[in-house]
Amino acid sequence: MRIRTIVAGITVLGCAAVYADGAPAGDRLLLTHYCMAGNQPRMALRSFDASTGALAFDFIDATNLATPAAGHMHSVAIRIADANHIATEWQFHENGQTKMTETAKYTRVR
Repeated sequence: MRIRTIVAGITVLGCAAVYADGAPAGDRLLLTHYCMAGNQPRMALRSFDASTGALAFDFIDATNLATPAAGHMHSVAIRIADANHIATEWQFHENGQTKMTETAKYTRVR
């Protein structure tokens, strides 16, 4: 399965969902990345700093990952700067090492 989202005329190859998980009160925050590589890594919140708006998620498992050494997004740092600005930094791992870092900055358009 390939995820393709069109946002304001721009093709985005992948997306992520952040959600509460755990019974009974959703005691952990998870992120699933629907990757253009065709796998779906899940990450758990490692840290959150309310004063800076920084969240850090780390890999816990994945679906459609051929082997643990196969390329996949392994972690993401998200910074919510204010109500209109978010920055992300994704780490792509292959063979147990970081192969690349992908950064993006988003600005709300009204």
